[in-house]
Amino acid sequence: RHMIKIIAYKGRSLTSKAIKLLTRSEYSHVAFMFDDGSVVEAWDNHGLRKVSSISEQHSPDTEVDVFILPKLTAYQEHQLKQLIEVDLLNPAKYDWKMVFKFVPIVRLLTKNNEVNPDKFFCSEYVTERLLNVGFNLFNSNTKPYEVPPDWIPRSLAVSFVETLVTSSKA
Repeated sequence: RHMIKIIAYKGRSLTSKAIKLLTRSEYSHVAFMFDDGSVVEAWDNHGLRKVSSISEQHSPDTEVDVFILPKLTAYQEHQLKQLIEVDLLNPAKYDWKMVFKFVPIVRLLTKNNEVNPDKFFCSEYVTERLLNVGFNLFNSNTKPYEVPPDWIPRSLAVSFVETLVTSSKA
């Protein structure tokens, strides 16, 4: 029944390695995946986008862990799908600078109110959109901009399903 899943990339590119280092994580990127294999992600200079597969513009042989949201109701899932479709009509930009907020000294020196509602980084987008349909991955004190990619697979609200691997035939 799970139409929308969350996927977490263990990226291999230089950018992915930098993100994993900054966030102290094995994951560099998260996104939503639909039953047809298409992916909606906040990605690099493209901003929010929908692509046909996990492999599109991702390094070949990258492990991608797939998670379901067992407690997401059918109604919430329907709302989420509609919200994502609306988002894709006027895609938000990618907020790559927010990744630096995971560095403790940067976090101390910046104000949380500097968040731009027209820009997202990947895990912020996933967390924010789930909150918008009444589904909280974390406790109510956690703000979407505080969530690095690694936290989503650790959430008690997700369940691991399988590991996929990107191909070079994207």
